[in-house]
Amino acid sequence: MTKLCNTTIGAFTYFLFLPVICFILFCNTTVMAKCCEISINVNNNSTYDLELYGRKVKSRYIKDPTNIKEVFLTFDDGPSAGSTMEILNILKAKGVKATFFLVGNRITQYPKTTKMLAESNMCLAPHTYTHQYKTVYKSVDSYFEDLNKCSSAIKAVTGREPVNYIRLPGGSDNEVTSRENLNEIRKKLCEQDIRYVDWNVSSGDAAGPKISKETIEKNIISQSQNSKLVVVLMHDSDMKKTTVEALPFIIDFFKNNGYEFKTFDNVTPKEENIMKKIGVLNRAG
Repeated sequence: MTKLCNTTIGAFTYFLFLPVICFILFCNTTVMAKCCEISINVNNNSTYDLELYGRKVKSRYIKDPTNIKEVFLTFDDGPSAGSTMEILNILKAKGVKATFFLVGNRITQYPKTTKMLAESNMCLAPHTYTHQYKTVYKSVDSYFEDLNKCSSAIKAVTGREPVNYIRLPGGSDNEVTSRENLNEIRKKLCEQDIRYVDWNVSSGDAAGPKISKETIEKNIISQSQNSKLVVVLMHDSDMKKTTVEALPFIIDFFKNNGYEFKTFDNVTPKEENIMKKIGVLNRAG
């Protein structure tokens, strides 16, 4: 009888305190969850807030480049007598835009072609005025004299300011001038809020006077593998006939692989960040 009473009292006590125990466990779980709460709010500035024990901590958040697929077609050394217009006609027929890094003394030589590029809403950017390495890179001052002259030529012919993106002759890490000069040039460009653009895919058309169409196509395919943001280097001087021949294939290749075509007159801060990360924009020496 005594044993039965003890069992009954024990069972009664268990069921009496069970709700209390559950409540305590629930509260502890809620507190732990609150302490570790993560409130993610990705906005245009690519930031998110972390709430830890009631304290806000703002962190930089850069999305993985794999969530975009973009290609920037770029052409150096034009305009030219024939190739530039052939390239423009292909671009218009395919419904895509490109960026042309122009040579100033050729702008004055072919003003009608330059105007056609502008009227077709292609992006026009400075490359150099003379493209004579010894003149351009004689000193830091001579580089900027050449660059400003090229920018003025674009404005004089088109009536509009060129974009604040440029491409250095030979690229931003060329061996034409001293490392000291290049470092100073890059520094001053950044101080003037001018971005210098390199590339991560080269057509290879600068390797010789006539690189085969097939070689150019293979270069594009092989170098763009696993790249979600692509800046393609090509040239539109009249010697580059095979570049013109390969262009329809190049455009179709990127279209078929789901790339969006972009130009340097509508680059977003997010795209700039990705370009810097992959060494295409404002590359450090």
